Amino acid sequence: AVMSRLASSKAVQLGLVQAQNDMAPLPERSLKLHTPVALNVSAGDFYWPGAYLDADAPAFDLPSSIAGQASRQAASLREGSNDYLIIRSSSDRERKLAARHIACKLCRLALFIEDRDKALVALGPMCRLRKLLPVFQYECGPGDQVKLPAVLGYEGPVLVLAGQDGAFESPRGRVTGWSIPVPTPHERKILWEAHLGNSELAGLLASDHVHGADRIVELAGLARRQALIGEKASVGIDEIREAAWLRENKGFTSLAQPVKSKITDKA
Repeated sequence: AVMSRLASSKAVQLGLVQAQNDMAPLPERSLKLHTPVALNVSAGDFYWPGAYLDADAPAFDLPSSIAGQASRQAASLREGSNDYLIIRSSSDRERKLAARHIACKLCRLALFIEDRDKALVALGPMCRLRKLLPVFQYECGPGDQVKLPAVLGYEGPVLVLAGQDGAFESPRGRVTGWSIPVPTPHERKILWEAHLGNSELAGLLASDHVHGADRIVELAGLARRQALIGEKASVGIDEIREAAWLRENKGFTSLAQPVKSKITDKA
């Protein structure tokens, strides 16, 4: 009776304990603790197959207006503890920054799940033990319908990072969505100036070009590189244009040839 209850216990159902020798008679079967669980209970450093904690310093901080929205999203998740929040952005780095910000506001660490088949076994109890916030990542196309997986043994919010496409269905709770907006003109100017060191050019770019935070940081870095290659003392508008061409030219050369001629207001 003890073996029967143990073999069908909640620990086995959640994957914490794994039954061995399935073909053997019940008294001859053995049980083992799931290896990642044993390692994380006994060791200080966290490791989990198919998932990771993003502890690297971010390349930039979320602008204050976006950080404020993320904080409000975190506050709303406290009320609906089983909700799945879809965070949408074309920038992978912005999505992850927002997830880390929300996790911090919930007094948790964001656990980014790469391989769902490997990561989900016994993950729920570990999230509860380590105060982790599960974060799934999807790349969807237009019209894609995704049934989100359940994290067994875990009660709490779940984050899902995605682009602008795809629809999601939750195994429990509600599915809510949040699209990360572009920074305000003032925030764009601050970002450009911080990464270019040119206040006048930063003001021009912030007013004439509506870019997200990640794109501003990336273009500024590429433009600085172009200035070094051209042996220029500082970045100008030409380096910004060249950086934009470098960024946007990926994957389109087989479809069309870029025309780099400058078009004036009179053209």
